[in-house]
Amino acid sequence: MKKALIILSLFFYFGVSYSQEDMQLAMGYFNGGEYDKAEVLFDKLYKQRNSKFYFDYYLECLVQQEKFSEAEKRVEKELKKNPNDLTFSVDLGYINKQQGNIDEAEKQYKYVIKNLPINANKIIEVGNSFFRKKEYDWAEKTYVEGNELMNNQFMQNLANVYAAQRKFEGMIESYLDYANSDYSKLPNVKTTFESYMNNDVNDEFTDILQRVLLTRIQKGNNEVYEELLVWFYIKKGEFLNAYIYGKALDKRKNENGVRVFRIGELAFENEDYSTANKAFSYVVEKGVAYPYFFKARFALLDVMYYQVENGEITSEEEIKRLEENYLTVINELGISQRTVDLIVDLAHLQAFYLNKEQEALTLLQDALNIVGLTDDFKAKFMLELGDIFVFAEMPWDAVLTYARIEEFFPSLEITDDAKFKKAKVYFYLGEFNWAKDQWDILKGSPSKLIANDAIYWSYFIDENLGYDSLQIGLKKYVRADLYFYQHNYDAAILTADTIIRDFSSEPVVPQTFYLKYEVYEQTKEYQKAAMNLEAIVEDYSYAMFADKALFELAELYDYKLDNKEKAADCYKKILFDFQGSLYSEPSRTRYRELSGL
Repeated sequence: MKKALIILSLFFYFGVSYSQEDMQLAMGYFNGGEYDKAEVLFDKLYKQRNSKFYFDYYLECLVQQEKFSEAEKRVEKELKKNPNDLTFSVDLGYINKQQGNIDEAEKQYKYVIKNLPINANKIIEVGNSFFRKKEYDWAEKTYVEGNELMNNQFMQNLANVYAAQRKFEGMIESYLDYANSDYSKLPNVKTTFESYMNNDVNDEFTDILQRVLLTRIQKGNNEVYEELLVWFYIKKGEFLNAYIYGKALDKRKNENGVRVFRIGELAFENEDYSTANKAFSYVVEKGVAYPYFFKARFALLDVMYYQVENGEITSEEEIKRLEENYLTVINELGISQRTVDLIVDLAHLQAFYLNKEQEALTLLQDALNIVGLTDDFKAKFMLELGDIFVFAEMPWDAVLTYARIEEFFPSLEITDDAKFKKAKVYFYLGEFNWAKDQWDILKGSPSKLIANDAIYWSYFIDENLGYDSLQIGLKKYVRADLYFYQHNYDAAILTADTIIRDFSSEPVVPQTFYLKYEVYEQTKEYQKAAMNLEAIVEDYSYAMFADKALFELAELYDYKLDNKEKAADCYKKILFDFQGSLYSEPSRTRYRELSGL
């Protein structure tokens, strides 16, 4: 008995092995157009395995060789053996169609549709048979009829047929019906839609999806469609629309602000601070009893702080209201390690935007006395102290504070930042050689950003000192740069214009244009910002930072001035004129997106 089992196992093993070899060989012949050789092997495989998969390939080999009579006889023979297998009737119609007998083919196809059984597997077999023969209209009829017979069980199959024909509206409608019939299928539908959106070069699919979703929602409230629309807007980066529909969904489903909070997080991560503000405010307004209240409260402070820094919130009244919110939270929680980031942000807000330098300095100095404060937090407080001293034009206090960070926390990453800022103070003091020496040391910083900035500023000083021993133009630039740091934008522009007028031939000029760009970018005057970058690109293409200026000009046109054509030209120019630039790769990616390549 044991011996018989071993022999049977070996027979099965070698049988499977030979079948696999025959299958590989048959597919090789078929793909290579050697249908006569493939025909023999597929027929053998069908007789061995009795799988319709092999028969379909065998039949296609006969059709490709125009052996229509032989094909028809073989199908009729199989049909006699399997009278209830409608896929053989599909085959018969297909053979007739290949011979030009369209009426006979349609007769067979109609017979198949009329005689579909109430059996899901059989209906799918028929649909797949039509689909493999690229008879998409008949595959569609199969699943439409199947849905009538079996209560819409074939919406996904129907959607796949529409997809093969690029009938996106029908595909989307079918998938929506599929998801609406079974909520658990919604993640699969999202995955499918996302795949099509990612490969949607001309936004054809994306536009139809949006239209169909909005049309369905307008016909009546439906959580599946609303959830898909929120997801759709998030994928498109349209966070305001996502927030609007997400808020409606939150109220209808009693989600306690969870969905809206997550939309706020995504908006914040993508620098859509206005929408993030709305989302977090909505959650906070729901009240302290709701689970995301405290998270939203902290997040709202962060968002509003970034809005101030980004020039989106400018009125003193709003900034004072934000200060009050910070003070309220800090007073509730106390000055502790939990509130370190809040304290730093509040101090910066007070000094740089409310002219309350002394209050900011006192707040930070008191915070340094927190019991158990870690070195990281101490260094963070001290760095902000130094920044405020610079803002208040107390340079030696700033130098001393930055130097203390170097002395007490030499191994922290923030220390190189302190060294860089200390060098910048000496730059403001006109101690250019000393500042250059410090920046030369920082060229080896582990921080790529600090190292690159150190390289640039060292070069900038070298270039200007070599040109003018009196350093008049450079000293004026220092003043303009300090005005910018102090948010005195009018004075910064006035001083910069003086430099461009009076020192037009000096190497300080391209950097001065860049400073003007930074001012106008901060004040949201994007057209003026672009004009100053254009001056660098057109007249100072030799400048060390010309590639950076060109890339920022491209992004201005792309995202702020909505001139995609000019943006594409700038990205393209970087690829050709600055091939070794750090900005080459992002420019190539965006240029392809804009050009549809």
